[in-house]
Order: sequence, then structure tokens, then C-alpha cells
Amino acid sequence: MIGDFQIQLLQLNLIYIIKILIYLINDILIT
Repeated sequence: MIGDFQIQLLQLNLIYIIKILIYLINDILIT
């Protein structure tokens, strides 16, 4: 149970980080 929860949390963090990276890259390309 705990392991599965940690994996789900990790996936959410990765999605959040990827969204931030995409946002930053778009900001750099537009500028």
C-alpha cells in the first residue's frame, strides 16, 4: 500500500515538473 502510494506521488511530481519545464521552455522560445 505505502509503496503504491509513493509511486503515485512520484508520478504526480514528475507530471508537475514536466509541466513547469514545458512552461519555462515556451517562455524562453517566445521571448
